[in-house]
Amino acid sequence: GLGDIGTHFSPGDEQYRGIDSTILLTRTVEIVAEDNWRVQYVDATILAERPRLQSYISEIRATLARSMRLSDGLVSVKATTTDGLGFTGRSEGIASMAVATLDDNK
Repeated sequence: GLGDIGTHFSPGDEQYRGIDSTILLTRTVEIVAEDNWRVQYVDATILAERPRLQSYISEIRATLARSMRLSDGLVSVKATTTDGLGFTGRSEGIASMAVATLDDNK
């Protein structure tokens, strides 16, 4: 109920052009905290044919955890392909999906 990403980080706002996504993630966690919520756990999946991400998963996981001030054990990161289907399957881009569990600190 706090608005979508465009509400907080307007795509037309030049201050966000080329910004490091971990800065946006850290700010998102702050926005959630301002409404008395706390991120408990995050599960993320990256969809990409290439590059092969397996050797980067630990680093990605640690970066996400650090950005959200969580221990690495509370962040799951997986990478998979779409077996040649869609824009990710044609290696035209990368997609990701994530789910976060929040704790009500109210």
